Amino acid sequence: MQRERLEELLNRLKDIRIAVVGDFFLDRYFMIDSSLNEKSLETDLIAYQVTEKRLFPGAAGTVTNNLAALGVGKIYAVGVIGSDGEGFELTRELNNRGVDTSYLVQDERIFTPTYTKPVIKSEMRELSRLDIRNRAQMPMRLQEAAMQNARRIMDDVDALIILDQVVEDNQGIITQNMREAFSAMGVLSDKIIYADSRAHLDKFSNIILKCNNLEAAQIAGTKPELAWDPDNIKKCAVAISEKNSRIAFVTCGDIGIVSAQNGEATLAKAVKVDGEIDIVGAGDAASAALVSAMCCGASAHEAAQLANIVSSITIQQIGVTGTATAGQVLDVFSSLPDSGEKA
Repeated sequence: MQRERLEELLNRLKDIRIAVVGDFFLDRYFMIDSSLNEKSLETDLIAYQVTEKRLFPGAAGTVTNNLAALGVGKIYAVGVIGSDGEGFELTRELNNRGVDTSYLVQDERIFTPTYTKPVIKSEMRELSRLDIRNRAQMPMRLQEAAMQNARRIMDDVDALIILDQVVEDNQGIITQNMREAFSAMGVLSDKIIYADSRAHLDKFSNIILKCNNLEAAQIAGTKPELAWDPDNIKKCAVAISEKNSRIAFVTCGDIGIVSAQNGEATLAKAVKVDGEIDIVGAGDAASAALVSAMCCGASAHEAAQLANIVSSITIQQIGVTGTATAGQVLDVFSSLPDSGEKA
């Protein structure tokens, strides 16, 4: 990709509209000053002293964070959260990033999923995480409310990103009923419909799919030890694409991103990064870049090139859920070796 083409795509971002439907989490970092540690008189355990809270929309919210940072014109959040303090904080953080939350359903009988991450600030070392998640099946009335909102928003957006975060089937908002509904929508709609799922990607059809190389090997039925072989990754991507009749993307860490369509696969090589990295949220950042680029007219390979740059920026941000701006993308692109086709 040449710089002029990249600038053309980035300049179009302000004119596109994307809805993200899925499991919206609150990422809550508690920054601990270890010099202030106290011993509890009641339990004799260390009482860690929190001196700062860092709040970020997580899971599907990480996708919206990255869309906002890139400069996408209009972003909608579609999903279900609790009517609790975490839900208040999550909604506020989404609004602060310019995300329209009017399509989020709130219900007092469920939790707002939350990852609480205590961090020793002086070392930027994360302690054991505390998770709040719903442990029962998502009520049908909430599934129907979220799906109704997804259908309502489709006429007003250029793309729909589905983020299926919860591994336990039917305990997140993207249940099997919703996967089937989105798959049927993919047949009828000419809009970009894209899904990323931690454990249930093979249950979608007729829409663009994205997974990592280990997931791709499992879905395609190849040996796990071949998951890092570029030729095998391409074969897996083609198999997923042909089964689904849509583009398939496979992220491969420091190898890059493979895109497959019409029986062919192409590797967009990763951007080399030196020093300490934090890969949390890199896949969601890639999803934001892939879909926003395609909305702007990028080919699958061009979208993968942009996603590689975005991911390289986010993984260098330690102790936060990283994002990348259009300006940062151009800066990284300018630093790449000129090999005829950058990124």
